[in-house]
Amino acid sequence: MAKLVNPKIFNAVKHGVSSRHGLLPGENREDYASLEAQWRGELQPRGPILNNLLDGIVRNRWLGKRNSQATAIFAACHPFGRAVAAAAGGGDWVEAARRHLDGVNARLITLMQTGEQFKKQAVRAETAAEVKRLITAAEKCADAAQRIATDNEQAMKFFLGIGDESKKQADRDVELDGKFNKLLTSYFQVEQMLVTRVKLVPHLSHHTSADDLGDFGDELPEELESKGGHSTSQKRLVDPAEGDHGELGSWDMPPEH
Repeated sequence: MAKLVNPKIFNAVKHGVSSRHGLLPGENREDYASLEAQWRGELQPRGPILNNLLDGIVRNRWLGKRNSQATAIFAACHPFGRAVAAAAGGGDWVEAARRHLDGVNARLITLMQTGEQFKKQAVRAETAAEVKRLITAAEKCADAAQRIATDNEQAMKFFLGIGDESKKQADRDVELDGKFNKLLTSYFQVEQMLVTRVKLVPHLSHHTSADDLGDFGDELPEELESKGGHSTSQKRLVDPAEGDHGELGSWDMPPEH
């Protein structure tokens, strides 16, 4: 059986599968980071869209791991479940529960039989003090038997609850697996869409300023006349990325005439 945690930290939380919190008390942050690194290495998302989809996939798988502990958490929050866990140690949980319940029933039968014997002895007692002692002993046995009967009732409710919780856990597994398949399908569809978009629309990093100025440079006249009537050669427009601005000086200033 899985190691039980302190039930008080769960308060009203039964299993946490529907919780909006990424991590619940008792969960290991490093385990979550390891799971995320595993899926990040597998899918290798690029850009905010794919990274956002990856977050949903990781959360889904984490909820799956959390759901696998739902039955253990249910047991940790139940008095009989904690008693069984203590009795089982690292052994068979079902066998420990059976032995524990058999022991409860055996004590109940013993107490009821002992109480009846005290009552019979009280009838045959010769002194009032002896009668009072035997009656008191019989009442104590009855009280103890009632407490054990209450424990037995809790145990039966526990077994009914654990069966119901196991069924719910299986249903949640199916639901989470279905959502996981949809998330993974959406991820691959978006990834393919982004690849197609890059092929159809050239990326801005492949489009230089020199390309933008190409057509403009073709329209410049072969020679420009200065104010003194002397012709000057057409000056070549230089891409700022080349690092050498030549005669143009600053790109923010107009050329001198």
